[in-house]
Amino acid sequence: MRILLLLLALALLAGGFIYRMGHGDSRAIAAFLTSYQTYDEAVAALENAPAPDVSLEPAADGALSELRSRASARISSLTRNDGVYMSLTAEIATLAGRELSVLKAWRRAVASKDDEASRLAKGFAELKRDRKAAFARVQALEGAP
Repeated sequence: MRILLLLLALALLAGGFIYRMGHGDSRAIAAFLTSYQTYDEAVAALENAPAPDVSLEPAADGALSELRSRASARISSLTRNDGVYMSLTAEIATLAGRELSVLKAWRRAVASKDDEASRLAKGFAELKRDRKAAFARVQALEGAP
């Protein structure tokens, strides 16, 4: 009887531990998705703002910082495709950092009528496309059985 109770207690502890890990993974993934959406909106607002206006840059910087923080979350092996997910979130954070740097440089080039503006615009569009493609792969992982 004592052995049965001990085994039951161990099973409950193990189940609680596994549940907590899985729940933490779900929260980390949800937090990343939210921070990505915030970053995407901040970059879109900055991209569409008049070139000399830099008032939206701090918001985009803050959104990038939050995205980088959420992308560095460790996901347990209980979550399907955990390694792929962590690699993709790190790739998205890297692309987002490069994208924001190029966007700021492009806006400064446009404001100062620099010849580099068209090259920077093309680079920004490529980075934006790559970031969105990586995020589409994250979304596909979310729906993967």
